[in-house]
This record gives sequence, C-alpha cells and structure tokens, in this order.
Amino acid sequence: MSKYKVRLTLSIGYCNADRTEIIDLCDDCGEDETRLDALSSEDLEKFLRDYWKEWAGNYIDGGSEVIA
Repeated sequence: MSKYKVRLTLSIGYCNADRTEIIDLCDDCGEDETRLDALSSEDLEKFLRDYWKEWAGNYIDGGSEVIA
C-alpha cells in the first residue's frame, strides 16, 4: 500500500444520495508513486481535482434541452 490513499466523495444534496470510495492511487489506479512524489503540492492538488472529475463523471448522468 502506498502513501497515496484518497477518499473520493460525491453528493447531490439529498439524504443517502451520495457515494464515497477510498482508493490507493498507486495500487488501485496504477499511478507511479515516484511520479506522485515529484509533484509539488499545487500540482498534486490539481492532479486530484482532475482525477475526481473523471471519477465523478462515472456516476453522473444528466443534460439539458430547450423545451420552450
């Protein structure tokens, strides 16, 4: 297990309408720990934001259309 254990959360604001996963970026996702160690704290935060967006996209479905 690497030191990059991360909790991912997603909620739409309703009771029990949420999802939480705890993942290890290296073991579960195949990220290289050496590469993650080399990131600055700002770059690591950006990496995690981008990773969360991709992860959340797997659980969100929606859209919009003009109706009038």
